[in-house]
Amino acid sequence: MTIPLPSLRYSVQSVPANLLQFNNPSTSSPPSPPPSRDSTTNAQETKETVLWIGCSDSLVSETDALTNVKRSEIFVHRNLGNRVSVGDTSSGSAIEWAVDVLKVQHIIICGHYDCHLLEESESDSNNWYRDIIQLHQESDALEPPAQSPQSRNRHFTELYVLSEVEWLRQQPSVQRAMKEWDCQIHAFVYDRDQNSCVRLVPESQMK
Repeated sequence: MTIPLPSLRYSVQSVPANLLQFNNPSTSSPPSPPPSRDSTTNAQETKETVLWIGCSDSLVSETDALTNVKRSEIFVHRNLGNRVSVGDTSSGSAIEWAVDVLKVQHIIICGHYDCHLLEESESDSNNWYRDIIQLHQESDALEPPAQSPQSRNRHFTELYVLSEVEWLRQQPSVQRAMKEWDCQIHAFVYDRDQNSCVRLVPESQMK
């Protein structure tokens, strides 16, 4: 399913250390329990509070950007191009599990700059890539012609992540999570050169 690129103003910001707030203080990184041979008990003590949707091509553990959350509290799902709008079973199941079962309090879609999977390829006829080609055409129509290829690609990556976040916000299960327990949706982009993530904040959400 192709979704249009958002025509909105947004800012690129650093990720604050305390960005993720939790409704229940006990869920925000309590002290680690001592090692136990009972793996079942340990599994029950660990509850993921964050769904992280990332790209298979990221080659890094960019989840380290969440400094106030343990890795064991992050449910990670990856695919080609951190896509959710394509409607594949794997991504849909991950979102369903995270929202309906885990009842996560935060969902993050994280892209990364210089993503090879987001580069336009006219030779790709696969549905997964066909939508991306169409989005590139939309982006080219919006970009000032004087921009460098690198700047255009970085801007496209940001718009692409924002469009995926917007699609996610429109899903009934996610809307219910946002309403019932104030689940927060975030747009991140990982910068390999800086070894850090930035967050994309639409103008409507700026305080």
